[in-house]
Amino acid sequence: YYDEHTLAKLLLTYRDSFSVDDFKALTVSGLPDWYAPLIMERGVRQFRGNCEPFVIYGIYCSRIKNYSAAVQLLEEGENCRMDARQTEYWMLQYGYALFMQGETEKALLYFNPLRQTGSSLYYRQAAQYFSAKCKLATDKVSAQNELQALAAENNKTKYALLATELLKQLKP
Repeated sequence: YYDEHTLAKLLLTYRDSFSVDDFKALTVSGLPDWYAPLIMERGVRQFRGNCEPFVIYGIYCSRIKNYSAAVQLLEEGENCRMDARQTEYWMLQYGYALFMQGETEKALLYFNPLRQTGSSLYYRQAAQYFSAKCKLATDKVSAQNELQALAAENNKTKYALLATELLKQLKP
């Protein structure tokens, strides 16, 4: 019961003042995932005027493959003031949740800026890969061209390798 004891001791220290910073510290404290919804639900309810708890909870929901909840929560990120790196991470997470929900047109709105200006190679290649997957149903030629460009890059992340594998599957 070490995890339960640690969490209880931590929560008891917040008798009268539980701030957004306390909330963020709890969400990254390394406690087991089964406590996360309780903590995140409290953050969302207590800090309704702040978008950060919604984004954090949305990213968690996406990680556990609850994409409908993730889309609803991550939508609040539109109202957040984040630095460029946080914005890119949010855009990738939100675009992916939309993609997994089948909302490919809306997902492209978040992937496209990352494809052009993504400061991280990983984010840029992930956005390229998922953009191509979004386009496969409507514009197969454009999607294949995008996948080929991604597969041909010198610096490769897992998404460049996934693009190579997807191209092999698409060939007749």
